[in-house]
Amino acid sequence: MTFDLYAWASPRGLDGDAAAAAVAAWDSATPDGVPPPHDAGLPFDPSTDVGWFYRELVLDLPGIEAASDVPRSRGTTPLWRSMEEASPARVVAMRLPFAQEIRRRLRDRQAGDGS
Repeated sequence: MTFDLYAWASPRGLDGDAAAAAVAAWDSATPDGVPPPHDAGLPFDPSTDVGWFYRELVLDLPGIEAASDVPRSRGTTPLWRSMEEASPARVVAMRLPFAQEIRRRLRDRQAGDGS
């Protein structure tokens, strides 16, 4: 299942081809939208920073379509007051509601320009 935006902490410094290969590996490991467990051998390294990002993302935007390899936290305490640690996560994948429309408009523009 593909998403529009992927966030991870490590590895860093990937060129476009390496990043695309890492995302493709993630997508192929999640064909039904269920993220794999941490030991799935994916090219992303677990990080509590990614876990915190996912937790904050779904707390701030409860309707966002996002997936990660950690379950959503049930806590409702603001992160800055939370006493619990975030679980390490490898990647956060998000679907952006306007991305398909932007892609369609770009294709239409390219078709109109002849490029």
